[in-house]
Amino acid sequence: TTSGVIVFSTTAVAGGIGNDNNTIDNCDLNGGGLVNNVIYAAGSTTTLATYNSGIVISNNKIRDMFRAATATNGILIATANSDWTISGNSIYQTASRTYTTAQTHTGINLSVSTVNNMSITNNYIGGNTVNAGGTATIMNGAVNNRYRGISLTVSTTTASSVQGNTITNFDFTSSTGSTTVGGPWCGIYVSAGTVNIGTVTGNTIGAATGTGSVLSTITTTTSGVSSGIYIDGGTLHNIANNIIGSVNTVG
Repeated sequence: TTSGVIVFSTTAVAGGIGNDNNTIDNCDLNGGGLVNNVIYAAGSTTTLATYNSGIVISNNKIRDMFRAATATNGILIATANSDWTISGNSIYQTASRTYTTAQTHTGINLSVSTVNNMSITNNYIGGNTVNAGGTATIMNGAVNNRYRGISLTVSTTTASSVQGNTITNFDFTSSTGSTTVGGPWCGIYVSAGTVNIGTVTGNTIGAATGTGSVLSTITTTTSGVSSGIYIDGGTLHNIANNIIGSVNTVG
């Protein structure tokens, strides 16, 4: 949906500029288990000047976005946004969540191919407290729901960058048997644009050692294929230095 606890919207001034150079830092952004999105952005497409740009989302708790029957996102960036920095945030749930309708839920979702030159660095996604700590994010439901830690549908004009993020501490259940578009659970998903993933600092999906940092349970007889990084489209991607491990699948 086009709403959130914080919304960066369109410009109402003819010939104006977007919502530029705002910083949200060190806040507790609590959806209270009642919102689809904690942060939502959709700017004006009139010109590049009307895009929302230069926004910094840093060092925040972004938590408890939940609707049982509709898609949810910690951060949802839609049309006409560019040159954002999303860094050092913790995105998590403090309670177990049960879904009743098949939807895709996402930690950080760059959802439109006009989104350009985005920097996503050093965020933690998962767990029930900061830094993907505590007990697992629990996502249940006898429906074909999906989860993506970071999802990117972005522009080819200037590459977006995904560096040093940690996506871990999940207990996820779904009935989907999908083997496409990243499968039921996916750490980083790319569908369009140009993206650098881990080229400066590797991302960690699951953990470097051990088992069960991510548990993906599929309850159908046709098993889905979950994935660490899934490239589904785009022009040019550079992927290096990432750690994917300790991901258990059942079903």
